[in-house]
Amino acid sequence: MEGFIMLFLLMTVSAIHIPTSVIEPSVDEVYVIEGDTATLVCSVKWPDRPMVIWTRVSDNNPLTVGTFVWTSDARISIQHSRKNDWNLLIRNVKLDDAGKYECQVNDKGISARGMVLLKVNVSAIQIPIPDFKPSAKEVEVTEGDTATLVCSVNWTGYLLVIWRRQFGVQIFNFEDFMLIPDSRISIQHAIGTNDWNLVIKDVNPDDAGKYACEVYGFSVWKTVLLKVNAVNESIRFNKKPSDVLVKKGHFARFECAATGRSTPTISWSKYGADDFPAAQERRMHKMSDSDEFFIMDVTVNDAGVYTCTATNADGSISTDVNLFVLYDEEDTNSTYIAVKDQYID
Repeated sequence: MEGFIMLFLLMTVSAIHIPTSVIEPSVDEVYVIEGDTATLVCSVKWPDRPMVIWTRVSDNNPLTVGTFVWTSDARISIQHSRKNDWNLLIRNVKLDDAGKYECQVNDKGISARGMVLLKVNVSAIQIPIPDFKPSAKEVEVTEGDTATLVCSVNWTGYLLVIWRRQFGVQIFNFEDFMLIPDSRISIQHAIGTNDWNLVIKDVNPDDAGKYACEVYGFSVWKTVLLKVNAVNESIRFNKKPSDVLVKKGHFARFECAATGRSTPTISWSKYGADDFPAAQERRMHKMSDSDEFFIMDVTVNDAGVYTCTATNADGSISTDVNLFVLYDEEDTNSTYIAVKDQYID
C-alpha cells in the first residue's frame, strides 16, 4: 500500500501566505518573520502507526524521532495530538533556522518524505506582546477532587490560548474544542474574555505535573504546577522512564521508581522476556541504591520496547519505554535508526 506525507507550514502572522500541501518529494519556499513561531505540519496517512522522523537536511542527526526530541535546542518540540499529525514546532525563529527540513517515514519497506525550504526575514516592526494576570503558580488538590488551573491574559481583542502538558506533546484544546478523549478535562472560557481555565475533574496521581498555558502566535506562556495528594494508594509509579535515543556503542540510561503501602521491587524485561541481549551479555546494570537502569555499549540488537514492572504485596503495575539506536552503515554515508526489528534511514 502506498503511503504519503502532507507537509504544511503554519505561520503566526496573518499577513504571511500559508503554502498549500506538499506531497513527497517536492519542495516549497515559505517565509517566517524572525522571532515568530513556525509549525511544520506533517500529516501522515498510513495503514498503521508509523515512526515519523524530522531532520534538517544540512544536519545528519535527527531533530525528532516519533515523540522523542533528539536535539538539545529547547526551542524545538514535537506536537502529536492526533494519529496522523506529527508537527515540528520551532519557537522564536532565528535567521540561522533558515534551510530545508524533511519529514520522513520508513515502514516495512515503504518510504515517504516531504521537504520545505524555510526562509527567515528580519522584522523591524515592534509587535506588542500579551502578558498574564497574576494567578496561582501551584495548585494542590486531593485525589478525586477537581483542579482548576487559571490562565487569564491581559489583552484587548481575541486571543487563542492553548493548554498542554509542559515538555510533552499532548495538546488539550483548540479554542473551546477538546483534542483529547478525556471527559474529565474541559476548558472554562467565558465569551468576550481572555480567561482560559483548564478544569480537571476526578484528579488522579498521574495528572500531577507542570501544565503550560500558551498564547498561540506570540511564543508567550506561563506554567502551573499541579500537585495531587494520593489517597490510600496500593502501588503507583512516581518515576516513569522516557524514550531514549542513543548512538551505537554508548550507554542508555532509564529511570523507574514506584511507591505504595509496601515498598515495591522493580524489574525490567524486553518484549515480556528477561533474557534479552543486554542481560545475556551482562551489559545490563541496575543500580541497587538508585532508580537507574543502564545498558552499556549499546548495539543495534538492543533497540526495542522495554517494560518496567513494579511489584509489591498489593499487586504489580507496568509501563513501557522505547530504546532507539542511532548508527552509521560502514559501507555508506547514511545514518540509520534501529527501532524494534525495523531500520530507518
